Amino acid sequence: MKPAEVSTPSDREVLVKRSFDAPVNLVWQAYTDPALMRRWLTAMPGWSMPVCEMATHVGGKYRWRWR
Repeated sequence: MKPAEVSTPSDREVLVKRSFDAPVNLVWQAYTDPALMRRWLTAMPGWSMPVCEMATHVGGKYRWRWR
């Protein structure tokens, strides 16, 4: 994984770019599979993510909850 590149295209936007040394389908799966999201998006030791629901289709919704 390469370091993230962060820029501010406007006063209302933050753009974060990051490149991964992995196939696109595996990166996509890490961002869309709730079980995998729980593994890497639980920010601090002792935290848990009891709710991680996502629908990745157009118009889909997501709900995350940390404890």
